[in-house]
Amino acid sequence: MLDKAVKEFEVYKGKIRRQVSLRKNKRVYINLLSVYDMLVCEKMAQTLTLKLINDGFEREKAAPVAENACLCVMSLTDYSFNPIFRNTKELMTTLTPEDMITVAREYSALRRDYVGFDVLGSFEIEQLKKN
Repeated sequence: MLDKAVKEFEVYKGKIRRQVSLRKNKRVYINLLSVYDMLVCEKMAQTLTLKLINDGFEREKAAPVAENACLCVMSLTDYSFNPIFRNTKELMTTLTPEDMITVAREYSALRRDYVGFDVLGSFEIEQLKKN
């Protein structure tokens, strides 16, 4: 039996998404990324990490900021799937660190809720194997 506390998500135009609120009650959607989009996101994060390091930031701080910034750029849209931000520079000068952390956590929760295998216990997994 799945956890009843799972937040709802919606399927809209073939995309899995969930509405979230950022600062100033700005309502946006976090969209579950495809495998291809995740690969693009990872490549963007590697490039941004190197840029931040070249700008004098420590790798330990630059890498997580770059990963979260790229995830935000790739996954945040308005109702009609228009990207909220054109690039990571625009995002990083607009969002607060708290907003970026909120998006990262909400994306992780959306992925977990949609995929669902993270919330299955050993009993549920065994039941699935039998069926």
